[in-house]
Amino acid sequence: MKTLYFNYLVWISKRLILLLTFTSMISPSYAQQQAHGGTPNTNARVNATQGTIVISKKAVSEISPGADFSFTNNLPVSQNIILNDDPSFISMQDVGMGEDNTIWAIAAPESGLNGNIYYRRPATTEWVQAPGMGVRLDVTRIGNSVLVNEAGHLFQWTGSDFRTLNDRIDAVDVGVSAGTPIGLFVLLRNFGCHILARYTGTSELTTFPNICGTRLDVSPDGSIYVLSEQAGQIYRVEIAGTTATVTQTFAAQGFRDVTVAADGRVWAVDRDYCYYLENGAFVKDLNSSGAGEGTHLAGLSAGSDGDTPILTLNASDDAPTSARGQIVQRREDGSWMNSHKVGQSGRGNSIIVNVEPGTYNITENPGNWKLTGINAVGGSVVKNLQTNSASVSVLAGQTVHIEFVNTGYDYGDAPDSYGTLSASSGAVHQVNPALTLGSTIDIDANGVPGTAAAGDNTTGQNDEDGVSSFPTISPTGSKTFTNYTVKVSARNTTGSTANLCGWIDWNNNGTFESGEGVCTTLPTSGTEATLVWPSSTLSGPTGTSGTYARFRLTTNFLTTGGVTGLATDGEVEDYFIPFSGPLPVTLMTFEGSLKESHVALEWATAEEANADRFEIQHSTNGKNWNLIGTVLAKGESSVRENYEFQHAAIVNGQNFYRLKMIDRDETFAFSKIVRIVFDKTSAFMVYPNPATHLIRISNNELVKQVTLHSASGVKVFELKDHFHEGIDVSELSQGIYMITISHLNGTVSTQKVLIARE
Repeated sequence: MKTLYFNYLVWISKRLILLLTFTSMISPSYAQQQAHGGTPNTNARVNATQGTIVISKKAVSEISPGADFSFTNNLPVSQNIILNDDPSFISMQDVGMGEDNTIWAIAAPESGLNGNIYYRRPATTEWVQAPGMGVRLDVTRIGNSVLVNEAGHLFQWTGSDFRTLNDRIDAVDVGVSAGTPIGLFVLLRNFGCHILARYTGTSELTTFPNICGTRLDVSPDGSIYVLSEQAGQIYRVEIAGTTATVTQTFAAQGFRDVTVAADGRVWAVDRDYCYYLENGAFVKDLNSSGAGEGTHLAGLSAGSDGDTPILTLNASDDAPTSARGQIVQRREDGSWMNSHKVGQSGRGNSIIVNVEPGTYNITENPGNWKLTGINAVGGSVVKNLQTNSASVSVLAGQTVHIEFVNTGYDYGDAPDSYGTLSASSGAVHQVNPALTLGSTIDIDANGVPGTAAAGDNTTGQNDEDGVSSFPTISPTGSKTFTNYTVKVSARNTTGSTANLCGWIDWNNNGTFESGEGVCTTLPTSGTEATLVWPSSTLSGPTGTSGTYARFRLTTNFLTTGGVTGLATDGEVEDYFIPFSGPLPVTLMTFEGSLKESHVALEWATAEEANADRFEIQHSTNGKNWNLIGTVLAKGESSVRENYEFQHAAIVNGQNFYRLKMIDRDETFAFSKIVRIVFDKTSAFMVYPNPATHLIRISNNELVKQVTLHSASGVKVFELKDHFHEGIDVSELSQGIYMITISHLNGTVSTQKVLIARE
């Protein structure tokens, strides 16, 4: 970890402290066994006093930024567990697991080898970023990490930071027993084959030149398993004083890593599969995946239960970090689960709980989602989908995996006469983020009928973004509309052609009829489709101010007769189309985005006639609006015109924006509503980026500490106060730096910044 260094004098002065600290990691039973020449127990799990329950969440389909699911329970944890099924994750290159089921992981950096370090204790869902960076790690039986960084230096976690054990070595791997006893070993870099060495608590290591390899781990009985990729073998090595002896040799052609659980079970991994050691040979675990093939590192580890190792899935692959490096775990039936990934928000999608033998009740609170299944492996589990609950009985030494599976649905929001509510067999789509109207979709518990057809806009995320505007429907003059055309934006990455249908209630009778609908198709990878009503006649009661439209997109069979009912993918959107005089402009797009210090609003018109101005309006609730600015229109135009506006006075929470498009005779129309969420409690912005002289931090009143590291991991700056004055970088060399922000609420954020020189 290049960010963690002690100078030589400090290291000498603290050598004894470090030795005592490491010694305190050794259990009394191990010390007694060594004193009496005893043999440590090689199968701790057989004599385990506790069991393990792993709870995870699966949403069908996953939606970023993920939904929170809460669980009430009688487990020895916080009474209300919250899991988040965000599909995005931070790619990991190495992983370690202690006997107490604490997981540590090192992120895969975009360049170089040093990665950020994360850990998660048992009985918590939160991933915590630890200070520092590293390359390889292992975990002690009590859940503390030892690691080496890219420079090969050795460090130990103290509970709050990493302390240097030895910065005079060049280690490529580190191993410590997940059970008892604890012995700390490293492989020292050596051309061709790295040499085994034991850390003794001093600056000098005991080396064993006759043993070399590329990866290692330490067994609970004190023996070491050393993988030699070059030789295609794994050696079991026993240590007696300063002598290391190979007592067993196992074929391991193509293996990438090796690990030993607290119960003595040995696992290894190659490109395609994991393997477990049985009767003197490694056996392929048929349902497993491997480390992948490529230039990146990968890791395998096992904690208390030798049947349930964890793996950084396909971490070696030469693929983007968004496509490799999830943390997966084996279940006792041989299947694997992928819910231990480190989420971008810090909140995980799983929790590991160590429990006394007994029966425990777990109940999900699904919110808008529907619980459709409970998958269980290990122990004895009684499921009840009606009460969203499971009763889990676990014995000592058992690991029970329980996965709650939920399906999300999208409903409409037109008045219920059009078929909106579930009780009315309303239009409903099983959510699939690969097929959406517009670019966003959320989960609805039921339809939200209303005269404004805006209930779904203000429930959860505003996902009504498939149609940005409608051609004018005027209640005066001719009531017949020829080739009435609506452009619909969409997303289709399903790999199949999708069907798109739209309905407009031309006769205003409160229902969508087959004759009021038109359909087309959306090819795979398609982003836009056009619906054309060849000839439609407007009618209805006197005084009617507008009418309703519905759009449905699905890969299911769909015709104009399919106004309502279930579709197994896609989305439904309802709109109210107000009647008006000629619009001053034809609006093509209206979008908003959160920038470093403001919200940027951008819109474009395709045609303008007699247009005067755009009034930009802002709201915090979508109901009460305030004028925040005015932009003059071009007036007369038959080509695309682009406009922009910046709003600096954004508020914490929800920000709604709309355009009031005003004609020279003061007639007007409103645009769609754009919603921007600003989270002041956790968001921070570093600007300018690139920087030449000074870096500033937004929301600096919420900052506790700022640290700046070079691309190689060297700490070049640290600040604990006066954040409002900024950071002077005028003396720093040009290049990429990593800024780490520690917030007052305990969270840690990082961001890259470019220092540029003129």
